[in-house]
Amino acid sequence: MITPPPAQRPTAYNRTAATGLGLALYLYTARRFEAPAPAELAVFIRALCLLTALEVSLVAGLAALYFDTSEERDWGEERARRPALLTAALWTGGVFASNWLVSAFVRAGTEAYVAFGLPPLYGPVM
Repeated sequence: MITPPPAQRPTAYNRTAATGLGLALYLYTARRFEAPAPAELAVFIRALCLLTALEVSLVAGLAALYFDTSEERDWGEERARRPALLTAALWTGGVFASNWLVSAFVRAGTEAYVAFGLPPLYGPVM
């Protein structure tokens, strides 16, 4: 007798998908509502904010993948009762907010560094 494969869970990777959605929302919002930057820093700040957003989203994506694939473990009853849509919405908001905060910190740090009369940083500095 042939047994059918187990049913796929439709919300198996909701956090991982929410990470991609959070990154896309951040990139759209950052491009649309971008604050003006000094002319000599405009391209540098855009590239730096994009790279930090990708870095934050990569770490969040790896954490999301871990949590999405380890549902079989004993996480307790509270986590099992949480709706998948709520989990995805919280994860999307967390990725968006993390990207925004890290990019704001990087932008402010770079502008302050230049405001003190030092050249913009290109490459790793130790």
